[in-house]
Amino acid sequence: MLRRSIICCLIIMGLSPSAMAAKKILTKPVVYEQTHSSITVTPKQSVFVIKLASNPTTGYVWSLAEGDSQSALYSAKHEYHASTSNLMGAGGFEWWTFSIKPAAFLMPQEIKLNFSYARPWENEKPEKKLTFTVVTSTL
Repeated sequence: MLRRSIICCLIIMGLSPSAMAAKKILTKPVVYEQTHSSITVTPKQSVFVIKLASNPTTGYVWSLAEGDSQSALYSAKHEYHASTSNLMGAGGFEWWTFSIKPAAFLMPQEIKLNFSYARPWENEKPEKKLTFTVVTSTL
């Protein structure tokens, strides 16, 4: 009976466990385009997306260089979003979703994410290189 009363009070206050979970899930990650090389993340907004112009029909794809960043974050998802244009061979975007590990917020730090745009089977210099600086903040 007491448990039922507490649940009713929480629901009336809008604090039901399922509502709290839904609020957390519904927080959309911030999407950063190629022109934003500096990214600031906080414990409340620890997931972000880097959106890179891409055209896999040419054989070129973005790849993330391995490095020290693996200790502070992980790549949660990498997917391609095709163009909404009806033009044959039109490029789209690669969406890279990252999540910062909780330990990265213990002390502010800078994390470098180095991307290169190349054909994986060629050993030539990449077509493009991009570096994003991710700064963790406790604020």
